Amino acid sequence: MIVHGMNKELTVKNVKIFETLTMLVTFSTNEVRIFDVMEIVDKPAFKPLEIIDNFKTARVVDGIVTWLDGKIDLAPGTMYNLSYDYDTENVISI
Repeated sequence: MIVHGMNKELTVKNVKIFETLTMLVTFSTNEVRIFDVMEIVDKPAFKPLEIIDNFKTARVVDGIVTWLDGKIDLAPGTMYNLSYDYDTENVISI
């Protein structure tokens, strides 16, 4: 997979889940991006993720985000392409 001109396999290192059906995703490139599950729930296979309790089952398994004990997964490249930049430099801590 080629991402931003890099020729290496993209994987997910970590996710942080939010109640808004979004997650903060850290990729193997160390990029941190926001993924909104509403980008994919129009597809029948991902419809169960509209329910917050199902969405919260997200786990990273071998570099891939899975839900519902592996019943649903999303390729890291697809997740990357559907996510958007998260500017960690401008985050204000309280």
